[in-house]
Amino acid sequence: MNLSPQPPTCQALDASQNGAHRGEAAGTVPMDGVTMASIRQTAGPQLASYPVDVFPPSLRNYCGAVASAQAIPEDYVALPLLVAAAAAIGNSRAVFLQDKNWEEGPRLYAMMVGDSSSGKSPALQAVLQPLRDLQLQLLQDYQSASARTEERGGGPERLIVSDITVEALAPILQRSRGLVLAADEGAALPRAMNQYKGGRGTDRQFWLAAWSGTCHIVDRKNQGAMPTTIARPFIGIIGGLTPDQLGTLANADNRHDGFVPRFLFAFPPATSAPKWTAATLSESTRQQWRDTLLRLRQLDVVTGDDGVTGPRQVCLTSAGMDRLVTWWDAHADEMNRPDLALSLRAPWGKFRTYILRLALVLHYLWWAQTEGPEGQIDADSVDRAAQLIHYFKSHACRVHQYLQRTPEDGQLDEILAWVQSHGGRCTARDLVRAKKATPTTRAKKLLVELTERGHGRIERHGAGNNKIVEWFIAADNP
Repeated sequence: MNLSPQPPTCQALDASQNGAHRGEAAGTVPMDGVTMASIRQTAGPQLASYPVDVFPPSLRNYCGAVASAQAIPEDYVALPLLVAAAAAIGNSRAVFLQDKNWEEGPRLYAMMVGDSSSGKSPALQAVLQPLRDLQLQLLQDYQSASARTEERGGGPERLIVSDITVEALAPILQRSRGLVLAADEGAALPRAMNQYKGGRGTDRQFWLAAWSGTCHIVDRKNQGAMPTTIARPFIGIIGGLTPDQLGTLANADNRHDGFVPRFLFAFPPATSAPKWTAATLSESTRQQWRDTLLRLRQLDVVTGDDGVTGPRQVCLTSAGMDRLVTWWDAHADEMNRPDLALSLRAPWGKFRTYILRLALVLHYLWWAQTEGPEGQIDADSVDRAAQLIHYFKSHACRVHQYLQRTPEDGQLDEILAWVQSHGGRCTARDLVRAKKATPTTRAKKLLVELTERGHGRIERHGAGNNKIVEWFIAADNP
């Protein structure tokens, strides 16, 4: 398998307001800043389909079955599956590059992006249900044990949280080897940061540091002199956003703080409303996913001489290391290209970390289907991680295009959707009458802009008063 990044091509991943997403080739140009044009003309792969073949057959079947039963893209099933599996591994295992003294645990931040009613929430509910069931069982066991002994500790291990503050997270992280923050409404996460501190807190800094597993210390007045310390915080994020909500992750004050580049995005093309499907999700298929999570949670953690629990280190095989070096060097060449948009350099940099984290998760997903020894991370796992990185690169391009959208982009999308729903052609006067633009000179300029972006053409036809009238003809119309 060729692990080199795909040859950089310039793709305009435009999306009209009615959800009809299109990819349009454009020419490569040198980048002179972060602009809408630079995103449309940036080096990057075409929008990729989720490579479910990276999963073992049982989980590949699970993703397909959930997607078919709910008539949703497989992307929305596979992405939360990765995050949940990574959290099940949690602090039990970390990939280790001995020559570099580099250790990486499988912490994943991820967001599904799509229009409302595109299937993000049902997919999230289906994939995370086994974790919720297990969480309920742990709580019931804890309550039963407490009733017998009349003693109460800090509470049972937590596996999943939703709406919670950073302060409340600290004691929970102390009792968790791997936690998932399930943000069904992903926009609520950045909005909730520092909500009780007048915007002057450090919540965002916590999430930046937690991505790396940095030791976290919480000082609170009601704790006296003893702070809450989490030596190896492990929390993954999975949530959903509409395209218009993407800007909430990258607010104006913190756009360049590295928060958005830490996320892996799944942003598949919008589809038309599905008709009723007779497809169902069998209990045996659900059980395959539950069994996988339980097997991953059986991986043990180790306790160091300092009493702190941590992961067992897992190395790459010689062939796996060769594959990593091949991918790494080709990826570096891609990062050094002058036509890579400045806004993409940060996420491209994070992919060098994610290649290791994803290889670790995929290695153990395949291991969990067997009774064999764990072994080391081999070339196949690195190959599969490289396929995922290619997918995430293409969707990062699309996300960062949306982050650069201007009010004019939104107006053009609305006009194009209106034209397509009204016969596929119009004049500037038609736009004015429909109150889509005013005055007529402005309407003409917008139609010319749509033409220059490749969404149609201008034709000139004679009118009854011997005048020439310019018509905009949408690209999909003869």
